[in-house]
Amino acid sequence: MGCLCPAHRTLSLARRGQWAVSRHWDLEGTGSNLQVSYQEELNHEDAEGWLMEVHKDAEKEHLHGARPKDEVSESRHLLKAKIEASWSMNKALGKQLQELEDKQNADVSAMQDTINKLENDHVQEEQIEVEETIEATKAEEAKDEPPSEGEAEEEEKEKEVAEEEEGEEEEEGAKEEFEDAKEEEGGEGEGEDAQEAEDEKKDEGAGEEQATKKKD
Repeated sequence: MGCLCPAHRTLSLARRGQWAVSRHWDLEGTGSNLQVSYQEELNHEDAEGWLMEVHKDAEKEHLHGARPKDEVSESRHLLKAKIEASWSMNKALGKQLQELEDKQNADVSAMQDTINKLENDHVQEEQIEVEETIEATKAEEAKDEPPSEGEAEEEEKEKEVAEEEEGEEEEEGAKEEFEDAKEEEGGEGEGEDAQEAEDEKKDEGAGEEQATKKKD
């Protein structure tokens, strides 16, 4: 019973081989698991290190970003102040420009009124000169042209009326002289002489009137 038959020995060896193979695979799996666990641990440490670096970089950026933020705020205030100053200056310049434009428009309007007045006065003077020249020319032409029949008759009538008025005035003057002489002398003879003198004057006046008519 102490010795084993060959079949039994072969079975025992086979079982040992299977166990060895199984053990080998178990060891292989354990090694793989250990390697995976180790790799995961390394990855975890790397991740923690990366997170720490990121955190440190974020803190640095935050510290460095505070200054630019203050600088931006200060620059913004300065820019706002410059804009307000420029706006005030622009408003003042616009007001001055408007005043200058109003003054210029008033000066131009006054100058235009003066020009219009001078032009109107000049036109009126020229018109008066032209009218006077036309009237003078017409008068000269009327003198040079012979009078028409109607105008000649009117002139003749005017002359006759003037001569009649002149004769009446002479007759009245002669009567007054006769009366004065009669009062001064107080005699009939002298009155007859005065009457004769008056008659002579009348005759002379009638002769002159006839001579004038003949000349015309």
